[in-house]
Amino acid sequence: MKEYSSWNILDVQLSFDVNLKLIRENELLFLNSIIGGGDGSRLQKEIREKMGLLYDIYSYVEIYNDAAVLSIFFSIEKKNLQAGLQKIMWIKKNLRENISQRDIDMNMTFFTDNLWFWLEDSNELNFQMGYDFINKKELLTIKEKIKENKKIDYYRLREVSNVIFRNQNISLIVMGDAKGLTRQRLKEWLEM
Repeated sequence: MKEYSSWNILDVQLSFDVNLKLIRENELLFLNSIIGGGDGSRLQKEIREKMGLLYDIYSYVEIYNDAAVLSIFFSIEKKNLQAGLQKIMWIKKNLRENISQRDIDMNMTFFTDNLWFWLEDSNELNFQMGYDFINKKELLTIKEKIKENKKIDYYRLREVSNVIFRNQNISLIVMGDAKGLTRQRLKEWLEM
């Protein structure tokens, strides 16, 4: 056991700017599911389960009219920050070449069959329809959304990864005792 007050925990947000003129929204959401959107995601498997560096790590997408932000959130002991960031950068690099049909198959149900659950939750369905309307997005039926999602393949997601995961798209926020951390040091850990 460790006394919590003796931990040197940092809260981290690593974000990537996304141009939605180059990438479709459903492609971005699908990629998010693979990288950090669930328990079977790459971030969860590699950094939490295999390396044991932190308790929880996840990614989240904020979508605007023609832009979005894909962010990775985690809390980590300061001594493990370098290893954590470098592993995230390795995963990011790896996604550019190694998204597979297995990744597509593991995540497709969420983007197809599970959409029918919207019919059981009128709040969620109305929210989605209202969101699409306000953002001037094409209003698609559930069947049409499923059809669009089934068009996603791993070749396209590799292309999407190459567009998003560029160093010029990165921003990093580290909260906590950042003593000893410099911009240069963090920048070096993020370059791959």
